[in-house]
Amino acid sequence: MDDGNEHRDEDATGAADETPKGSEVPPLEDWGPDRESRTLAMMAHLLGAFTGFVGPLVVWMLKRETDAFVDDQAKEAINFQLTILMGWAITVVALFVWVCGAVLLGAALGLAQVICAVAAAVKAQEGEPYRYPFAIRLIS
Repeated sequence: MDDGNEHRDEDATGAADETPKGSEVPPLEDWGPDRESRTLAMMAHLLGAFTGFVGPLVVWMLKRETDAFVDDQAKEAINFQLTILMGWAITVVALFVWVCGAVLLGAALGLAQVICAVAAAVKAQEGEPYRYPFAIRLIS
């Protein structure tokens, strides 16, 4: 018996689903951002993947005063892309320091190798024993 407050739907197993009328979730357009807002917000996020912060910035500049959802989501995309940009900047600086450090260390090692070997050769020619200033004595 239906009193008007409930409806019964049977699923494939024959079990009834008793849900009070009016409790169905209304279409997104009835309570959330409209289709254009969702599309522009989606574009702000996707453009960020290909243009960095520039794409979301353009979307935000165009819609920030007229669409609260797009304003919020475009700002979120801009902030994320700027965070990624900072991570890349740190990576480049670290790589530069590492490469420059490696080049300088290599040059210093090469210079030390030649200078110490020449000094040792001169001492050996003079008949004096020579000990390198820094050497791990693996063979004693």
